[in-house]
Amino acid sequence: MLADFWHLNGNNNQTVTQAQLVNLMAANHLIENVIYQPGLFAPVRPQSIVGGKVLRNVSFRSAHIQGIEFRSSRFEDCLFMGAIFEHCEFHDCTFVGCNPYKARFINTYIDPKVFDRTLVASSSQISFEPFDGLGAGHIRATGGRMNYESGFVFSFVQFLRSLISF
Repeated sequence: MLADFWHLNGNNNQTVTQAQLVNLMAANHLIENVIYQPGLFAPVRPQSIVGGKVLRNVSFRSAHIQGIEFRSSRFEDCLFMGAIFEHCEFHDCTFVGCNPYKARFINTYIDPKVFDRTLVASSSQISFEPFDGLGAGHIRATGGRMNYESGFVFSFVQFLRSLISF
C-alpha cells in the first residue's frame, strides 16, 4: 500500500523514457520503482502488448497512454494521477493500492471491478473520477442504455454504499 497516497514509496525511483520503459517490460516480469516521464506512451506492436507483468511502485502521473493492451498484469501501488488512457485494453488485470485521481479512460476497454481493491471510502473524492469516465464510456458503448448486468453498475453502487455510514 502506498505510504502516502500522493507519492511513490521510497526515494530510489528512476525516471524513464518510452524506449527505456519498453526495454524494461521486454526484459523483466517485475517492473518497479519507476517514474514514467509525463507525455505520450504509445509504442507500436508488438511492444504495445504488455502481458503477465507486475508493475509495482510505478508512476504514470500525467502520462498519455495510447493503444496499449495489458493482459493478465498486476498494478501495485501505482500512481495514475492525471493520466489519460486512450484506445487501451485491460484484460484480466488487477489494481491494488493505486491512486487513480483524475485518471481518464477514453475509448478504453476495462472492467470497473478492477478498482475494487483500490477505491476506499477514506478517499471518496479521489475515487469517483474513474467511475465517472468509465460510466460515460459504458453508456456510449451500450447506445445510451445502462446495462445492469455488466458489473459496472453493481461495482459503482457498492462503492457508493461504502461511503454511507449508518
